[in-house]
Amino acid sequence: MKYYALIFLFLCFTATVSFADQAENGQSLLVKAKALLERDIDKAEEVIENALVQSPNDPEVNFLCGRIMGRQAEDAFFSALSYAKKSLACLQRAVELAPAEHRYRFGLLSFYLGAPSIAGGDETLGWKQVEAITELDPLQGAKAEVKYLQSTEQNGKLKSTLISMRQRYPADAEMHFRFGLLMQEERKYQQAFEAFKAATDTQDKSTYFLNALYQLGRNAVFSEIHIQEGVKGLLSFVEQYDKSKNTPPIEWAYLRLAQLYNLMQDEAKQLHYATLARQSDERELHRALKQLINKES
Repeated sequence: MKYYALIFLFLCFTATVSFADQAENGQSLLVKAKALLERDIDKAEEVIENALVQSPNDPEVNFLCGRIMGRQAEDAFFSALSYAKKSLACLQRAVELAPAEHRYRFGLLSFYLGAPSIAGGDETLGWKQVEAITELDPLQGAKAEVKYLQSTEQNGKLKSTLISMRQRYPADAEMHFRFGLLMQEERKYQQAFEAFKAATDTQDKSTYFLNALYQLGRNAVFSEIHIQEGVKGLLSFVEQYDKSKNTPPIEWAYLRLAQLYNLMQDEAKQLHYATLARQSDERELHRALKQLINKES
């Protein structure tokens, strides 16, 4: 009897170790897939599929699966629908496993708003995610509502919602930033300037704070007012630039500085920043540089 008991304990121990190793492998694969996401999407797909085998009930693994498959759907042609369905399934599973995590619900919201109906896109289901996020966190719910209104092109309601949300959440840079973009699109440059300035006056040092610094300069180029504030914003953007964040490339900031120094008739600084901007290989940026040079000649 002791012999069989020892065998049973040994089998239990090895099974426990096996499950622990499996979970650890799933986590290491998750880290690897995240690192590959921006470098090699095909390799990232291969790794995340292995991670799903190892950790099928890990919400973060499912969430990253949704992101990777969604990226593949955007790039594919013949297999786009198949990738979209995989993306949706993974995002839904992530929400099912961790319903209180608003990041997963935002991912599902983005899918419902961005995908065609044949692939699972659905504005009604998208709005249900807005409601669910609002219940979890009113501020995140407000951001989800703004995203929904933008995606469904309800500009009138979007404007009134942003005005309300800026008053309710004055310390949040995103609300000011998005209102500034809306005003800039309407060529209401003074209102846009005030909104971008409000975003940069917050203690919220997020991507939206950095983007607002850039937009202060861009707005000054378009309006030809608040030029000194525009230069100050751009110089601060350059100083805090982080390539990993979702902001315009730094060469665009150099271009805007060249344009503003042109308005200030500072030829030396204009030339300096135009030279830095030329390091970019974007055609649109070089087209703007050419216009700036032609303006001088």
